[in-house]
Amino acid sequence: MFFRRKKNAPLTDPQLRYNKLMELYGSGKLEEKDFSAFCLTDYLSGVCSEGHWGWFSSTSELRGASALAVIVGTLGEILPQHLNDNLKRAYASFGTPGAAEVCEAADRYFLGYEEEVYDALQQYADGLFR
Repeated sequence: MFFRRKKNAPLTDPQLRYNKLMELYGSGKLEEKDFSAFCLTDYLSGVCSEGHWGWFSSTSELRGASALAVIVGTLGEILPQHLNDNLKRAYASFGTPGAAEVCEAADRYFLGYEEEVYDALQQYADGLFR
């Protein structure tokens, strides 16, 4: 999820800020600095690597079900409405029969609009490190 430098091309300031955000996330310090940015980064990273069902499972295992609910609620304030609706459908299905199918559909939808999440994350990086 880091920007890589092309041969003989320096990274732009926005790319450097994004990389700094990812470094904070990787070090575990982003949650303290900006919880909303942490939630968005964790969601993007988790869904891209393990899908909605996997992200729900691992997050609730690591942090607890109530923490997952707080993160999902925070994402509701950040994500564009259509992506928030997608997340809420998947989250409502978590732990129910048929959750795998609902979460797989949410994954497909998310991947169609993944760039919007990256754009929102870039806005957080720009705001944190200007």
